[in-house]
Amino acid sequence: MEQGWEECAEAAMTHLLRTSLAKSTKEAVGLSTQLTALTDTGKLKKHIGLVCERLARGGRLNKDK
Repeated sequence: MEQGWEECAEAAMTHLLRTSLAKSTKEAVGLSTQLTALTDTGKLKKHIGLVCERLARGGRLNKDK
């Protein structure tokens, strides 16, 4: 599978939402490192919005919470 910027961005946003920007430890469970081909960019758009929203509310991108 050829990886485009969309797949890389989706993987990065998902990783952030499940680690540094997770609302609870429950969200941090079930990490997957598999990249899958995007058929629709709606999911990517939603994840970018969630990352921006959590950063705007004071979320931090450091490992130590």
